[in-house]
Amino acid sequence: MAKYISIPLKEIKIDENGLHLKLKAEINGKKCHLTLDTGASRTVFDTVKITEYVESKPELIEGKLSTGLGTDSMESHAVTLENFKIGKLCIKQFEAITLDLGMLNKSYQLINEDEVAGVLGSDVLKNYSAKINYEKLTLKLSVK
Repeated sequence: MAKYISIPLKEIKIDENGLHLKLKAEINGKKCHLTLDTGASRTVFDTVKITEYVESKPELIEGKLSTGLGTDSMESHAVTLENFKIGKLCIKQFEAITLDLGMLNKSYQLINEDEVAGVLGSDVLKNYSAKINYEKLTLKLSVK
């Protein structure tokens, strides 16, 4: 039977009907905030903000454009995170994609909310059998 760890979530009211869920994480030992997005196919990090957490500059992925986040297409970059920690779960050598998340962070600035380093997507959520409890505001991830 899988063991689950629990990560607290913070509910961010975007408007009367909309909300985002945010969580705390660590990239290479430095604390950050992430937005939880079950509709995101991959976990992505902001191309500019990721430089606060890694020494190497994200590399452009030639011929690869990503869609979503309110755009038709944008350049994708790749970066490897030595240690990506969510609660007590530590993922080593996490191959990540970076995109321009500037518009998302601008929307958080408008509501006096902390900016995020990235978006936690379905790749991690599926791989670690995520369970989201909206009532208790927790994310549970299996530790294999």
